[in-house]
Amino acid sequence: MKANHGSGMNAIIHRKSELDVERLIDKANSWLTRNYYTEGREYQYRDIPPRLLIEPLLVPTDGNDLVDYKLFCFDGEPRFVQVDFDRHTAHSRNSFTLDWERLPFTLLYPGYPGEAAQLPLLDQMIRAARRLPCLGLPLYASLSLPMRRPDFLW
Repeated sequence: MKANHGSGMNAIIHRKSELDVERLIDKANSWLTRNYYTEGREYQYRDIPPRLLIEPLLVPTDGNDLVDYKLFCFDGEPRFVQVDFDRHTAHSRNSFTLDWERLPFTLLYPGYPGEAAQLPLLDQMIRAARRLPCLGLPLYASLSLPMRRPDFLW
């Protein structure tokens, strides 16, 4: 479960048998009262009606964490890719050009020490990121943002 109107508001449920329903409801109600725009002046959250999203848990068959690819788009055009590794164990992060050249900076987390192979589907992610502003999603239709960041998990 996650909220659509902020960051860090998510609950991962591995086993329904261990779910504390009352605690999850309290957490969800708390999230629905938060306004990320007024808290941190994050413009992208200004006009988003708070909603909760329930989706299946994606679990890789190899036991590793999913790799999180974030495409930073400016005026609808992807400019670079941020890749988050091992989010739940030893979180690290690298940034790359669209041609998969590693950029010389880190943001909040240390750089991934290993070699990060280019994902075979990167071109498809880039094409999808270019299309996103045109999809006409009703929830976000009123937003006209110069910067967007679609996320993809692999």
